[in-house]
Amino acid sequence: VHNNNNNNDNNNNKEEEERSDHDDDDFVSVEIGVGSGYVLCSHAMSYQNEMMLMMMMREKDAQRDPTLREECSTTRTTLGGEKRRKKWRFIGVDVNGTAVEHAKETMRNHGMKVVGDDDDEDGRREDAASSPVSIEIFRGDMLEDDRFYRRSDAGRDDCNTTTTETSKREERIKEPIDVLLFNPPYVVTPSEEIYDPSSLTTTKREGEEGTTTASYRPAITAAWAGGLRGREVLDRILGDIKSWLRPNGGTFLVVAYAQNDVEEMISILQNQGLEVEIAKRTQADEESLVVIKAVRL
Repeated sequence: VHNNNNNNDNNNNKEEEERSDHDDDDFVSVEIGVGSGYVLCSHAMSYQNEMMLMMMMREKDAQRDPTLREECSTTRTTLGGEKRRKKWRFIGVDVNGTAVEHAKETMRNHGMKVVGDDDDEDGRREDAASSPVSIEIFRGDMLEDDRFYRRSDAGRDDCNTTTTETSKREERIKEPIDVLLFNPPYVVTPSEEIYDPSSLTTTKREGEEGTTTASYRPAITAAWAGGLRGREVLDRILGDIKSWLRPNGGTFLVVAYAQNDVEEMISILQNQGLEVEIAKRTQADEESLVVIKAVRL
């Protein structure tokens, strides 16, 4: 057991070292279960507005004091993504394909481009890479998609080695996340009601032509069915949140209510060395909801 613990510590330290070499990475904000897209959209718009206001204020200061022009230029370069952060990336993921399309439409209705929307109003192609802001929304299961990882150079096999699926997964290094948002399915339900993303490709509605009778659980159940204590979906990542957050400020915000055992959730996050607090309490009909905030220092 001692040797295994040492191996795990070494692996974690190695991953931390690889991630620390990417301090100039993109600013990354992720919402798991993006749904209608309004939370991610508000977040992205608020962030852009704050950055634009900061630029305007510093430019006005530079006009009054010429000695500040160099600082203003540096700020613009940083905000434009050419110096400290390359790009501001806002990512939404959802197991429900219909929700993904609705979230994309929400972004477009608020004047924001989604990755893949490369035509302007006159039909001309635009260079998405030239924009400091990137919004990407796609169908996926939690943080399992390869887009949330980078490959480890040290873990690549030579041509004489057969790579198993397990070793491939172990080679992946988590991309650091600056802001992770999750409004999980928190309603207490039987475990069998939890939506299984694989069911979308393995089952069809009863009575459809060419199929046999099979259980069909629509993806909409992913919006509320949380299993025992309403925690089965959330617990898949709750104990590993720290490893996803960028050091020195990476923040996790999650919605919960009393039946989820909020105190235990807080304890699980604190045991990872995160700074945890109740950021907000609110009432939604008969539900008393809280927003838990956990920060990696």
